[in-house]
Amino acid sequence: MDSLKSKIRKLFEEIGEDCPYLLAKHLGVKISYRDDFGDVFGFYRATSPGTQRIFINSSINIEVQEKVCHNLICHHITHQGIPKSLTGIDMVINAPWSLFRSKTVKLLQF
Repeated sequence: MDSLKSKIRKLFEEIGEDCPYLLAKHLGVKISYRDDFGDVFGFYRATSPGTQRIFINSSINIEVQEKVCHNLICHHITHQGIPKSLTGIDMVINAPWSLFRSKTVKLLQF
């Protein structure tokens, strides 16, 4: 985890801001929003050869959307190209966004 934390900090220094959306752009990961995901908060996958995309559920709280982006960017950095989906339970159990901002967010408020 310290290795991932170091990589994330270095990347944020490169872009000059602690923002998962800017980091995604910097890494070439596209972001799309969908409102038909049901219980899925977001997912990451390759949409074509060499193109990775994060899909975020637009029906959830905007702060949770940011945490979904954080989580899936961490996944991209550690497991590039391997698909991953997130539900609310995943967001509570696997919380890599603690590598980013320390602000407290009510995760399941949507």
